[in-house]
Amino acid sequence: MAKYLTSILILLSVNIANSQDSLNISNSFNYKELTKIFSTQGSIGGLNRYKQFGNEKNNNYYKLDGVVSAHYFLADKYDYKWSPLCYDTIPMSKLNKWILELNMDVHLRMIDEHSSPVRTSYRPGVKLHYTPNDPKQTRKGIHAFYVSFFHYSNGQNGETFATNAYKDYPLPLLEIDSISNAINKGHIFNRFNGSFSTNYFTLAHTYYRLINNFLIFKSKLEYQRILNDGAFEEDLLSYLSRENVSYDVSFLWGGLHHGKPMEKYRLDVFAKYALGDNSLLNPELNSIFTDLNISSTFYWRLPATSQAALFVRAGYSGSDPHNIYLEDRNIFFVLGLASGYFIYQEERPKKKKDDLFQD
Repeated sequence: MAKYLTSILILLSVNIANSQDSLNISNSFNYKELTKIFSTQGSIGGLNRYKQFGNEKNNNYYKLDGVVSAHYFLADKYDYKWSPLCYDTIPMSKLNKWILELNMDVHLRMIDEHSSPVRTSYRPGVKLHYTPNDPKQTRKGIHAFYVSFFHYSNGQNGETFATNAYKDYPLPLLEIDSISNAINKGHIFNRFNGSFSTNYFTLAHTYYRLINNFLIFKSKLEYQRILNDGAFEEDLLSYLSRENVSYDVSFLWGGLHHGKPMEKYRLDVFAKYALGDNSLLNPELNSIFTDLNISSTFYWRLPATSQAALFVRAGYSGSDPHNIYLEDRNIFFVLGLASGYFIYQEERPKKKKDDLFQD
């Protein structure tokens, strides 16, 4: 089914792209540039709505739903030469097929409840990317792989379960306990200050294809495994799947804007399925309603900017990926701004020889 759906999306994309202005984006179609272009984007959700199933009291309106994503790419240039002693140059061409990515993702939610708390999730990690292909080829597809390690937590240290949250405070109950009870009412997990922590690694295969001079296709299949180490909260057993597989496809369209070649639109379709045990989340439901997360995001790069885009996202989460909120099952809609690496080949006027040394 996924194969036929992908084929239909490619055909539709080609037809849409052929109706646009001609643009050659093959200069951006190389392994290292593509790795950066399709890296995780930051976002700010200004208009968002989450409709929860099974807990109608908590159909939250989030005043803020954003992601801060910082990336640091090492060995992201071709044919680099290193001169550690200023006179002995070492060719680094063997690194042409490798990229080391260090990144820190922070997901922030400001909830419309008492004191409008900001709930965070932290994902610092490292990815090692590799391609067996010619990293500079254009017309043929590029296969790439990466392995990664991430820490995932919410920065809290209270009791994980809501029923145990009162243990964090002395008796008689203080005013803060009434706030805690109000926030945790109807929930399994302690949303007030409950601890959530894991370490995990991923293995992934990515495929890039230049469909024509103004359309790039990308697909990625990723396997995720949560480690059984000191960072894993034992209270999460049978609530959080330890194994997951995800698949996403992306289409990137280019075009001309005032005669300048640049990215115009991008479409991402994402699906994630839980392979491990999370049977205690919603035991009365068919497992697929808890195991499946799916979403689609459309980006429109804003004019006169190389790093910002308007986006709209909609989808369904059988288990909310925002750490301690994993018991929530909802449909959602988010409209906001995204930031990241976009193709933006701005034409700059050539300087005259007489101007080269002038300010």
